[in-house]
Amino acid sequence: MTAVADLDLPAFDYTDASLTGPRFHDAMRELAAQGWIARVDPVGFLVVDHEAAAFFMRTPSATFPGRMVLEAHGVTEGALHEWQTGGIMDLQGEPH
Repeated sequence: MTAVADLDLPAFDYTDASLTGPRFHDAMRELAAQGWIARVDPVGFLVVDHEAAAFFMRTPSATFPGRMVLEAHGVTEGALHEWQTGGIMDLQGEPH
């Protein structure tokens, strides 16, 4: 099986300030026309197909990266950490 990191995927630049309003929607349609997933460097990947996104949101084997992103930046306590952790997206297994 090929790892997603090894695929030749279209890129999405989420830092592009012009991606607002209609231009944002056009960009999403362009990405979706190329496939169900796009590369978002340096953060990872963006699922642009509704059914594929629903699949990943429902699968118990996927992990929401919110807590990991905070902790990678050294945020391990405080209001932001408390707000991000413990919510439905952060829970794993039976509690979810």
